[in-house]
Amino acid sequence: MQTLLLLERYRGVDPGVSLRGWAVRSAELAMEEQQVTVWSGGLMWCGGLNKGQDVTVFLERNALSVSGSQEEEKKEVLAVLKVHSSQLSDCSKYFETCLSERWRKPSGSASSAVELALEVHADVACYTDCFSRMYSSFRKDFGEVKDSLELLKVASQIEYHELMDLISRYLSGIPWSEEDERRIREYAASPDFPRNHAEDLVCRLGLQVVEEDCQRKMCDMIQQSIRSALGFWDPMSSLEFSRNFIEEMIEGIRPETSNSEFAKTLVSIVTKEAKEKFLEVESNCQEVSEVFEVEDFSEHINDMCWIMNLLLSAGVAEELVQCLLHLETFRNYLVSAASRFNNGLSRDETVKNEGFSMTMLVLTMYQEVVDGRLLLKTPERVALVEKWHMVLEAYLEKQDYEDATRCLFLTLPFEEQIEHIHLRREDYVDARSLATLVRKNWATMEGKKIWSAIEDQSMQDLSTNNGKSAAVETPIGDEESRPNAKSKRKKPLGRQVRPQVQGDTRGQVRLPSS
Repeated sequence: MQTLLLLERYRGVDPGVSLRGWAVRSAELAMEEQQVTVWSGGLMWCGGLNKGQDVTVFLERNALSVSGSQEEEKKEVLAVLKVHSSQLSDCSKYFETCLSERWRKPSGSASSAVELALEVHADVACYTDCFSRMYSSFRKDFGEVKDSLELLKVASQIEYHELMDLISRYLSGIPWSEEDERRIREYAASPDFPRNHAEDLVCRLGLQVVEEDCQRKMCDMIQQSIRSALGFWDPMSSLEFSRNFIEEMIEGIRPETSNSEFAKTLVSIVTKEAKEKFLEVESNCQEVSEVFEVEDFSEHINDMCWIMNLLLSAGVAEELVQCLLHLETFRNYLVSAASRFNNGLSRDETVKNEGFSMTMLVLTMYQEVVDGRLLLKTPERVALVEKWHMVLEAYLEKQDYEDATRCLFLTLPFEEQIEHIHLRREDYVDARSLATLVRKNWATMEGKKIWSAIEDQSMQDLSTNNGKSAAVETPIGDEESRPNAKSKRKKPLGRQVRPQVQGDTRGQVRLPSS
C-alpha cells in the first residue's frame, strides 16, 4: 500500500528524476520537517515548533549600564532557545550536568520546564547553529575555516564532544590558506582549545610531536635533500626535486622574515654538506695526473656552481668561499681544461662550458666582495686574487675582468699590493691607478712620519718635565743626610769626560812646563 502511494506521488515528478532518487529525497525532506529549527514569537524552536521542548536556554551577554555615578553589570538576553532536555543531555556534557537532579532549577511554574542561562562568547548564529545540530548529527556543512573555528569554540564551551570531533576531522582534511593556518594555530595555542577532542586537528598541526624529535627529523630531511642535490647518490629522491626544495628553503631565510635559529641551522647543514662535496672533488683531482682522468668532472663543477650561486644570492656564502679558496688542485685542473681545449688537445665542450660557469662564479665573488655582500677577511681577499685570478685569465678576455680585478685589488693592504705589483704589475692595476696608489701611500707615510715625530717630541718633553720636578724636591731626613745648609745650591755631580780619539786634544789638561 505504501509503495502504491509513493508511485502515485511520483507520477507528478519531473521525468528526468529517477524513482530511487526521488524516494531518497522524500525521506530527507520528511526528516527535515521533523528536525527543523523554527523561529516563532522571538523564540528559536529546536526540533520543530511546539514539539514538547521542556528546556528554555537564554543566551546572555554581560553588559555595563551607568546609573548615576555607578556602573552596574547587567545581563543582556540575545536569544531564547527552546530545546528538548533529552537532546541536551545526550549531546552536551555541560547541559547533562546542569539538568541533573542536583543542579536542576525549576522555572517556578507547575510544569517540569527548566530555564538555563548560557553566557555568549561568540556570534549568536554560532550558538543557534550548534544547538540545531543536536537534532541532525549527520550535517557536514561547516563552511569556511573562520566559521568552523567559531562553531568549534561554542561546541567546546558546552562540551559537545561529537560535534567537536566532526569539526576537527573537517578542518584537518581540507586545504588551508596562510590566513587559515594562522587562525587555526592561534586558537590551538589558546587554553580553550579542546586538544583531547580534536585529535585529527592536533595531528595535522603536529602538536603531538615532541619538539626535539620533530626538529631532528626535519634536519635529517634537509641533509638528505642537499646531498641528493649535490650529486651524492640517493635512491629516494630526484636531483631536480631536491634542488627545488633546497632553493625554496634557502630563498626563504631573508633577515626580515626568517627565524634566526632556523636560518642558522639550515645554512649550517647545507654548508657542511657542500664543503664535503668540495673536498671530495679536490681529493678526486689529487688522485689523478690529468684533468681528463677526473671522473664526472663537468658534473662536479655543475654541482659546485649551483650551491655556491645559491648561497651567494642569499648572502650566506662566506664559509663555503673559504673552503673553495684552498682547492688548489681543482683550480689548476680548471686552468688545464681551458688550455687543452684552446690548444686543440680536447674537444670536450661540456668541461669547457662548466669551467666557464665556475669562472663567472669567481668573477661574481669579486663583485660581491667590493659591493659589501661577501665579507671576507684580508687573507681570504688576498687568496681570492692571488690564487684564482689565473682562472679568469684562462677563460675570459682581459676587458671582461679587469675592472672587477682592479676594484678588489685596491681593497688589499698596501704592502700586499706592492708585493703583487712587483710580480705581475699589469695584471692587477693600470698605470694611472698605480701612480695614484703610490702618491696616496707616499703622503700617508709622510703623515705617519710627522705624527711619529710629534709623539717622540711629546715623550721627550714629558721626560724633561718629570726630571725637573724630581730635581726641585728635597728629601726629608736627619741633619747628616741633608745637604750643607750654608750652601743653597747643589754641587754638580761632576764633569763628564768625553772619550778621546787619537789626535784629538780637546778636553785635555795642559800641564805647566818645567
